[in-house]
Amino acid sequence: MYKIFAKLLLQNATRYVEDANKILNPLQFGGRKNVSMSQALLTFQSVVEDANHWDKDLHSLSIDFNKAYDSVDHWIPKWFRWLQT
Repeated sequence: MYKIFAKLLLQNATRYVEDANKILNPLQFGGRKNVSMSQALLTFQSVVEDANHWDKDLHSLSIDFNKAYDSVDHWIPKWFRWLQT
């Protein structure tokens, strides 16, 4: 029952966000169906080439969230440990 409900919820949310209301930018690549990281890299390459062609400054920031979340210490404060018992 859970899987059916989750699939219906995902379909409705996707339809709402992508199709009906166009909430997501077409350049949003992460976590979308039928959109790959190779498309993101090609788009970025095109932006870099355009900046070079038009002699414009280009600033880019890349954050590796996987590494950031791996480094977070998952701890429970002493005053919160009474919930474990």
